[in-house]
Amino acid sequence: MFYFFFQVPRPCQAWNRREQGRCRNNASGLLRGCHFQEHKWQNLSMLLNYRRWRELGASLWASWKTALPALANVATIATGVSAALVFFIAQPK
Repeated sequence: MFYFFFQVPRPCQAWNRREQGRCRNNASGLLRGCHFQEHKWQNLSMLLNYRRWRELGASLWASWKTALPALANVATIATGVSAALVFFIAQPK
């Protein structure tokens, strides 16, 4: 899970000021931006602000390079949650 959040290579997808488009620089992880400090904060603020989750979802599912790590991360989280539920339900009382 940490690999997908912080290390997997993907396009940055933060908004540019000059081009009025998305950043195409390489980023590392779903939660981090490229080498520009503003893009790192912009990607983090998209995660924390629930009004921008639609924009975050659109940038994560924009191409297969971003969709595959996002899908793998969702599967990892779902597997962890289901394993924890089974562990706590199966506890003898």
